[in-house]
Amino acid sequence: MKSATLILSIALLGQTAIAQAAYTAIDMTPYFQPMMTGCTLPNTDAAIPEKYHDVIVGVVGENYSDGESLLMLTTYSLDGATVFGYPLEKFEYAEESGWANLKLYFMDSKFMALRPQFQLPVNQDNAAKFNVKANNNLGYKVTGSGVTTLEFNSEENSIACTLATTE
Repeated sequence: MKSATLILSIALLGQTAIAQAAYTAIDMTPYFQPMMTGCTLPNTDAAIPEKYHDVIVGVVGENYSDGESLLMLTTYSLDGATVFGYPLEKFEYAEESGWANLKLYFMDSKFMALRPQFQLPVNQDNAAKFNVKANNNLGYKVTGSGVTTLEFNSEENSIACTLATTE
């Protein structure tokens, strides 16, 4: 009887291990890593690397126009993705002339612990107007050769990087 119980226990453990292996989250950190260095955006002109395609369960593209400019918004819904060690629900990329925004949506607010790891932009061009307007636990705003904004939002569980050519 003990050997039958032992065999059944081993079989159940094996099935659990197989089920967990089948649902291993895909870490998208390498793709989004540039955001941690001055809100540098990943190469959004290139296709998302194939190794991340399995976790993308939906893509919705929308265009908005006010008659003068066109805003293009693409939302990627995810299942089984992590970034920076936290589960990622979706991400959005929006752009229009002179402005771009990348926003990551997490499953809960635990990602707020990441804020100290996000660095300010570096004044590479020695811009005379380079100025840190804000830098706190919710993000930063830096002006110089344009405007770079990092926003941590615990209400919508998101991190957003926004780059604009003018203030």
